[in-house]
Amino acid sequence: MRLKKAFLAALLACGVVAAGGSWCTVRAQEVPSLNNPPPPVPQEGAPIVEPSADMPGTGLSRWITYDRNNCCIGRGASMPILTEVFFRIGPSFPMGGEYFGKQLDIGWMIAGGARAMFFNPLWSAAWGFELGISNTYNPSHTADTVFLDHNINQFVSVRAFDRTFANFAIGREWYIWGPANSPDEPHLRVGADFGGRWGAGTIKFNEIRHRTQVIEGIVAAIHADAEIPCGRCTFLGGIRGEYAFTYSNIFDQGVGNMQDLTFLFNFGVRY
Repeated sequence: MRLKKAFLAALLACGVVAAGGSWCTVRAQEVPSLNNPPPPVPQEGAPIVEPSADMPGTGLSRWITYDRNNCCIGRGASMPILTEVFFRIGPSFPMGGEYFGKQLDIGWMIAGGARAMFFNPLWSAAWGFELGISNTYNPSHTADTVFLDHNINQFVSVRAFDRTFANFAIGREWYIWGPANSPDEPHLRVGADFGGRWGAGTIKFNEIRHRTQVIEGIVAAIHADAEIPCGRCTFLGGIRGEYAFTYSNIFDQGVGNMQDLTFLFNFGVRY
């Protein structure tokens, strides 16, 4: 009887030891991860691709770091996009209109802003989308009066008209002396723009205090610019002519509308 019990105890101990060893063996095996699949085994006869410096990798793109001659410019059918900032100044000539065109003298306009330039693959033309601000000031030396209602009901004479606008325009550029991306020679471009403007007009009177009204208008322009490449930037300068029509309700309907022709000197840099 004792011998039987001892045999059963020894058999049970061997079973426990065997089960423990099997469990440890299963736990020790690597379970393949779905997130990290094993690297593919190249097929026999398949070409081996060696790493190259032209392959995309980490870090900033060459377009951002301005290493553009080695990557993006002139390759494929992509559309290169550049930014251009500008400053303009020149005389403004009032013309047309029932009142302002006759009463205002030659004034000055200053403007500034930025353009997004979308070039074609040959760099021979570009679409330009422009945002900017401008201010035009025209004095007056006459004493001719006009009736001003707006709860004032008085005849007044104008001393000056000051207009500040936010401008938006779409234009097209054409390059005459070769493509715009040639780094070693100047470029000549001509272009035309059309857009709208919205802002505030302050008219100063001789008899009463000034009044400010919301005004809006449309503008069309033509221009010609010479461009000089300098490293990673291109400096530009040229002339520009603008025709603008401005709507205002400062006086009676139609009396406050005006037209002006502006000749501007244009300076800027593209990068």
